[in-house]
Amino acid sequence: MKWSKFLALAVTLPLSITVALAQSGSRDADIWSYSQDLEMRIERGHQTGTLNDTQYNSLKGLWNNIENLRRPYDNRTMEGQVRVNMMNSLTNLDKMLTDNLHDNENSHYQQWDSGSRTWHHNWWSKENNLDTSFDTEIDAYQRNIKDRIDRGRATGRISPSELQRLNDAYNTIDRTQQQYRLAGYSTYERNSINSMMAQLDRDVTAALKDDDNSHYRNWNDSSKTWSHNWWQGQNANNNYNNNTQINVVANQNFNAEIDAYQRNLKQRMDDGRISGKLTPVEYNQLSGLFRTLDTSQSTYGSNGFSMAERNAMMNRLTTFDRELTSKLNDNNQAHFGDWNPTTNTWNRDWWKSGPSASNLAASNAIGAEVNTAKLALRSDIDANARTGKLSPRDVSDLNDQYNKIERQQQAFIDGGYNNTERDRMMQAMANLRDSLNAKLNANTRQTYDGRRGKGWGRGNNNGNGWGNH
Repeated sequence: MKWSKFLALAVTLPLSITVALAQSGSRDADIWSYSQDLEMRIERGHQTGTLNDTQYNSLKGLWNNIENLRRPYDNRTMEGQVRVNMMNSLTNLDKMLTDNLHDNENSHYQQWDSGSRTWHHNWWSKENNLDTSFDTEIDAYQRNIKDRIDRGRATGRISPSELQRLNDAYNTIDRTQQQYRLAGYSTYERNSINSMMAQLDRDVTAALKDDDNSHYRNWNDSSKTWSHNWWQGQNANNNYNNNTQINVVANQNFNAEIDAYQRNLKQRMDDGRISGKLTPVEYNQLSGLFRTLDTSQSTYGSNGFSMAERNAMMNRLTTFDRELTSKLNDNNQAHFGDWNPTTNTWNRDWWKSGPSASNLAASNAIGAEVNTAKLALRSDIDANARTGKLSPRDVSDLNDQYNKIERQQQAFIDGGYNNTERDRMMQAMANLRDSLNAKLNANTRQTYDGRRGKGWGRGNNNGNGWGNH
């Protein structure tokens, strides 16, 4: 997830509030808004994987060239041919971007009449399009996300690197929001902010696994509307009837099973890439298929899954699961065999965890097994580090893998282990054991004089680096 790129938008927003306000009311406000809109779509396309690196670099390079020509006019009006050339460049880039993203609903080039050099509709204008109620929903969404990030930090459920990434994304959104707020939100700006926060919400939810506290499913990014006004309390209603609300609430449990299945598939894909069981070509192909599934899931889940949508998603996920399993040979991690496509039901609720009365004993037994294996690994890593059989770099690499296992274990402990989570933990530790053995075998003919700080040698260390065996 390339949030650092996606949220580079704020860097290009005018740093001077005066400039921002002047642009919003100038003759060239359309050009300023058009340029920012195009960059947002480019970054978002890259972040979601719709644009590959080559497409992204090409489109971003064109945008940078246009923006470099535009910026000198922040404080003065474009005249004559300069404005014509700028609009031609922006609309051409818009066409290219739309061809790649297939997002006609977000494009604007169709609204520009190059003959009369006028817009059919002033989509960027704030006139008669300001709504102070946007403050309430945006502030509530920001508080929700910030509180959850802080809670993840306090509980240790977010790693330091992940915390930094999420905070950077949040702070950039916050700066953008503050600039928009100064002159009052237009509908366009409100939609942009909510779309950015919904994406950050998805990332926070993936890190914390706190779907019940998230709201990105309530945001429909196509229609730019909420399924309900969640920030106004339980009685809020936003152009939907009680039957719709009941349907959403009744089918919230579909989110849990579908999210769990997607996490399972994504984790196995990533493990396959790291272990080398998936070639780069295979991994990229599977990632593309997974992104398609994830997009469908997000569209369905934004308003609550209907039974038909849930069943359709499950059938597509199990098909993907079969293909992934055939490449990884990890049947013990797969779940397509648990799904009955005839009755559209699970043979067992494998995704459910939690130390309830029925599974507390089993969860505790699994926890003891996992802890025993984990402590044995810790002891072996430390012992080989002390005797010099592992280099400092080896120890650092192994500790990174070990810490990842510990974070994963903590997430499972919070809800109680199930068998699937036990298998995942044991597999992760088996992979770490393999890494340890591989490093020890590679270092069989090497020694490390840690006491004298003389570094690595081959055979006898003479203090001059590598020696002969």
